[in-house]
Amino acid sequence: MVGSYALIDLDLSHYDAIAKRYAKAEADAIALLKSGIETRNAAFNRMISEIEHVAVRSKAPMLLMGQTGAGKSFLAKRVFELKKARHQISGSFVEINCATLRGDGAASALFGHVKGAFTGAQQDRGGLLRSADKGLLFLDEIGELGADEQAMLLKAIEEKFLSGRRR
Repeated sequence: MVGSYALIDLDLSHYDAIAKRYAKAEADAIALLKSGIETRNAAFNRMISEIEHVAVRSKAPMLLMGQTGAGKSFLAKRVFELKKARHQISGSFVEINCATLRGDGAASALFGHVKGAFTGAQQDRGGLLRSADKGLLFLDEIGELGADEQAMLLKAIEEKFLSGRRR
């Protein structure tokens, strides 16, 4: 049996252009997150690359950990700018210093309340979590919240994340 063959000349220039575009977008995102910090520190560069990878490919909550003054708040703002530029979020950046929330007012500030829910509740209040809807919520010093508020906050974040994944 005699077989036949055909030569196929694939023009991969279109794929090269797409690959270059993706590489440039990734490099631009990393530059935004690094905020102009040029370093050869492999651990820092790897961490920024991982944050970029998660930030643009996932809607899952992120946990930024580090000592006070390490730049978590600044980095969170950069993640927000990156997600906003990629049209992944449309809401606001809401930063909450949980160390400033104390007692009965903490739950009200975080989750809101309706008029008359307690003495002094003169009007409905949406709460800080609601103001971050479709945006990015940055919770700083979460360990300073009371245990009840931490539990409620964790449940609210889990429910929002899980309900968003089902859609």
